[in-house]
Amino acid sequence: MKKIIILLIILGTVITTVFTYPTISHSYKICMSRRWLKEEQYVSSLGLYRDSPVAKPFTVWIMNDNLLVSLLHLNVNLTGYENYSRVGLPIEILLYRISVPPPFNASKSVVIEIRDGYTIKTEIPSGEPMDDWDNYTDLLAYGILSYHYSGDHELALEYFEDLYNMWDGDGFADKPFADNNEYQTYKNALFIIASKTVGYKGPLICEVNRAIWRCYKEGGGFYTGYRDDGSIPLSVDANTETTCLVLLAHKWEVVVENSGSN
Repeated sequence: MKKIIILLIILGTVITTVFTYPTISHSYKICMSRRWLKEEQYVSSLGLYRDSPVAKPFTVWIMNDNLLVSLLHLNVNLTGYENYSRVGLPIEILLYRISVPPPFNASKSVVIEIRDGYTIKTEIPSGEPMDDWDNYTDLLAYGILSYHYSGDHELALEYFEDLYNMWDGDGFADKPFADNNEYQTYKNALFIIASKTVGYKGPLICEVNRAIWRCYKEGGGFYTGYRDDGSIPLSVDANTETTCLVLLAHKWEVVVENSGSN
């Protein structure tokens, strides 16, 4: 009997380790990524967060990076940039939980100022409507959120099915993917946000999350893209936008609850 009890204890320990380790590991990655943002990406003289440590270390984006940071309740100073916070881009649906009906406007980048050696930029609408918006994973996600917030839940679910069908087993194979064969981590995060918004809890959630966690960068942050064989392209590094969207996706319900209604 004693041997049986010992065996059950050992078996229970193994089962507990197997099923709890991923949770502990993911929580650690989330904590490290928040720390990475604060310690590696924050530019104290500006009160803002830079784009990335390797690809664009001296570029700062108001839209989307620093507005996304503001949703994480991290220290960020957007004073003086209020005019660039609501310009009519689809990401504002996520930022402010408002309805902006498709088709969406394309965007273009503009330089706001150069300060302390950093080029501060933002995005504004280009005035060109994107009639093929539903061929882009991120825009589909924004469209789903928009219809959800407008109360048209049936249409939100219809577009969610289109988004669901873009998954090819490794990532979301949308129009940009056809050009460069590189999956985007931030689009995986947007799928998780869209899923939580419409109430989808199916098995694809686990597949997409596995792809996200594989893109974690040791020390914090998430790589922007990966190949269909799971490898990380050598031309990219972790950046603020991708990391923020992963962190927001991880705790989306809490983010919405804490932010209140707009």
